[in-house]
Amino acid sequence: MRQVKKVITNWEFLMLALAPFIGYAFNWQAAFIYALMVGHLWLMYKEFYVGEWLEKHTLIYAISHQLVLIWVCGFCVVIANQSGLSHAETWWYGTLILGSFFTYEVCRKLDPSAHILLRTYRKLFGLPLTGVLITLTSLLACFSAWKLGLAIPLWFASASVVGSFCFYAQAKYKVVELVGTLSLVLHLWTLPFLKLMESL
Repeated sequence: MRQVKKVITNWEFLMLALAPFIGYAFNWQAAFIYALMVGHLWLMYKEFYVGEWLEKHTLIYAISHQLVLIWVCGFCVVIANQSGLSHAETWWYGTLILGSFFTYEVCRKLDPSAHILLRTYRKLFGLPLTGVLITLTSLLACFSAWKLGLAIPLWFASASVVGSFCFYAQAKYKVVELVGTLSLVLHLWTLPFLKLMESL
């Protein structure tokens, strides 16, 4: 275990050391966001230095780990266009992915036969509260899609996830996982695809 921790620590420092090279090769705004992302990953590895407390608060644990997606999305945008750092669209894309990925994360943990040690949302909260959580994460994705002008395709995707949960979570949870996966793919690639089409 000590050897594994040493490898992870060295890898984190190596990742952080890449920030100046990213700044030089691309732009310093991207390097700044990259450094924030690496810092967040380090905190995730250290369980934000409150591991025992987080373990007792599953939802806060999940949120703290999912938030890194905002830095990941911001980095992907800003490394291609440094002005993206000051564009609201960049961060709305981050919350779009946060909402849809969180929804997927819940959808893939609905197996009623999963061991209690796996601490799935279904086991911890029951189906009704899990449904509320999926609705809330889907609403975050929907609001972000609206701010990005992508309401029509992505609202349908989010509504499909919530609908599949209502009809299939009890007996056919794999259907919900599949719909959640397809919705995530659509949320991930709709905006990049439209931007690519605009540039052609």
